[in-house]
Amino acid sequence: MLYLEERNIIHRDLAARNCLIGQHDKLKVGDFGLTTLTDCGLYKGSGHSVCAPRWTSPEALFLSKYSSREDVWRYGITLWEIYSLGERPFGSINNYAVHILLKNSSENISDFLPQPQNFGSIEAYTHIILSCLTYNVTMRPRFRDLRDRLMTILTNDQ
Repeated sequence: MLYLEERNIIHRDLAARNCLIGQHDKLKVGDFGLTTLTDCGLYKGSGHSVCAPRWTSPEALFLSKYSSREDVWRYGITLWEIYSLGERPFGSINNYAVHILLKNSSENISDFLPQPQNFGSIEAYTHIILSCLTYNVTMRPRFRDLRDRLMTILTNDQ
């Protein structure tokens, strides 16, 4: 994802269903059908595109604005899927309820996340997943920031 971000490419459909595990457990991102190459890193959709609300950031869902930070939101949801061992993001609530939840920025998304003890480390939970799911797009980390945080966590765990 860092590779895409550095080239102003927005994936727009990152989810566990679009990740492949290759040789030596190397993860590869697939399904580039919605991918957009941008000049400035921002893409404004027509507002008529079909999306999966459980994976879509608030700015994409309500304003049709896509950027690499929208992909960061999807990365957080993808980690949610991985750490919950494949549970559906936001649990059993219906898509309309997810829509309302995302529209109300005061709602606490972390109430729906798998509990921190299920994660490899509390640090990964708080510094990676929760930061990816920050409602304010400008406060969300970039993929290069996430790479640096992950490297720090991995170094400290050894």
